[in-house]
Amino acid sequence: MPKTSTEIEIGNLVIKFGDAYNLLDLLSEVVMPAFFDATLIRTHSETSYLFYKPELLEVEGEPLIAGRLVKDTVLEREQLLKDGELREASGTLPSSPSSLFVLLLGCHRLLFVRQHRGSPTLDNFRTTLSRFLKKCHRAFLESKAKQNDPESGEKPKMRELVRMFPYPHVDLTPLGSHESIQTFIQKFKRIDTVTAKLLETNSEIDNDGMFKSLRASQKRMRSVRTSLHYENKKQGLNPSETEKQLIALSKQGNHDMRVTGVDSSGEKLEGNNDSFKVKIPIADLPEDLSEAAAVLHERFLGLKKNKIITVPDSDPTALQKARAVRRKITS
Repeated sequence: MPKTSTEIEIGNLVIKFGDAYNLLDLLSEVVMPAFFDATLIRTHSETSYLFYKPELLEVEGEPLIAGRLVKDTVLEREQLLKDGELREASGTLPSSPSSLFVLLLGCHRLLFVRQHRGSPTLDNFRTTLSRFLKKCHRAFLESKAKQNDPESGEKPKMRELVRMFPYPHVDLTPLGSHESIQTFIQKFKRIDTVTAKLLETNSEIDNDGMFKSLRASQKRMRSVRTSLHYENKKQGLNPSETEKQLIALSKQGNHDMRVTGVDSSGEKLEGNNDSFKVKIPIADLPEDLSEAAAVLHERFLGLKKNKIITVPDSDPTALQKARAVRRKITS
């Protein structure tokens, strides 16, 4: 059973075929087959990735592709603690965790929910889609190469087709992953907690006097884990001082940081120094794919309305293109 409480990650998906074409321009010819061809499987070692039963939907006028990315793998063990003793114990267990995804075709935003332990990541999604797109793009070009040109009557050469429809390039950028700490802090209405855990260093020196002293104390105490925790869930921490502290710590790069609080709508908001990307908690997603897509879409609109995430203006014809493709496929 999926976890009852998970988190939404949001990414910006860019698919380019050279300078002339993008995701929507070759949606039915290349992009849709990359999602919907059930024979496509990406295998790495003993792990395979595939898109499971995707659907082309329309939610509140927004065309989207929803589905699950499955990681079909085998878990192995080599050792087991039994009766207080460590013993060699070989064994395998098939496992197929999945992540739910919703690709909004109008704005190219990807809503991604890892629903199980070991579920595929955003990077797994990007790598898998990129591999499938290349295969479908190749099939598209081969199909074109068999068709006579309407003007010359000759079949086009593959190199000419590649110049016309270059190989696909995929970028998937998590929203907020490259934002500054200052921009991230500004998303909070109230900062509840800040935790800074000291990490091991090579030859680096803490420039902050407090943390230099704390490391000396840690050594004397023989502590294997040391952290500072600031908390004020009633009034909230001072935003400007929080920002200064986080900036100082991030420059040193020797601290694992975590910030929690609430946004302007009262929703929980958190981030860490790995990427400071926003993680939006969501509970009890419906099992039905179309219902889950509707819930995620509604949450996305709420985050956009409350300016927790920013979605730039897109080509006004983007939605029209996506709707036209959906009508063609579903008719």
